[in-house]
Amino acid sequence: MEREKHAELIGEKGRNPGWLVDGSESREGVAKATANWGTEDNAHPWMFKYLEGATLNVVSEGPIAKDFEKRALVPIVYVHGLTCTGLSQSGSCRDFASHGYIVFALDHFDGTCYYSKKKSGEVKLWSSMEPWGEKSHL
Repeated sequence: MEREKHAELIGEKGRNPGWLVDGSESREGVAKATANWGTEDNAHPWMFKYLEGATLNVVSEGPIAKDFEKRALVPIVYVHGLTCTGLSQSGSCRDFASHGYIVFALDHFDGTCYYSKKKSGEVKLWSSMEPWGEKSHL
């Protein structure tokens, strides 16, 4: 996207997504992922309240920059690390995109994300207490 277009669209409602997609639900997932390993001590999600106002400084559904209209975009499938999400790795994804890559950042619904949500509304938060030896987390 051209810089001028970014500046024009960034303030439109719903165009600049928040870092915590679903507010306090997402915040609880971050708290669980940073709790003492091997416990369910997630009693302190208030520590991450500042993240609720953080935005990504991207324009959702924005037009592609003219520099990239006439050349092939190389796809990258970006897979988050343990307890992260594609959204939490947005800085890396934005950097790749700024160099002409089209980035697909996927979240897994297997307990490895600090927070993931299906279209049905079902939510899964990360837990170090998952029975990883079994397939019950899938």
